[in-house]
Amino acid sequence: MPGKPAPAPKPLGDSWPQDLTVKEVMAIKSLGAGVANKDQQKVALEVIMKRFCGYYELTFHEASERLSAFGEGRRYVGAMIQEALITPAAANQETHT
Repeated sequence: MPGKPAPAPKPLGDSWPQDLTVKEVMAIKSLGAGVANKDQQKVALEVIMKRFCGYYELTFHEASERLSAFGEGRRYVGAMIQEALITPAAANQETHT
């Protein structure tokens, strides 16, 4: 039995999840490749925190406890990123990568 073919890459534009713009997609791609400039880094982090993690959204869904739990899981990832952003690094941690 032949395997399933790999899904085709999604085109940029309105069909992307979260309705990402081309600028946002390129910022995420540049961040992942390690070549994002200062502005792309800010755009990528904003997309991750606000759109992917829903960090600033309410997670309670009246109709579904399961959706509430899923929303809290997404938000938890954003909380961990936010914690890393605001926590000062110890002097001995700055040299380790």
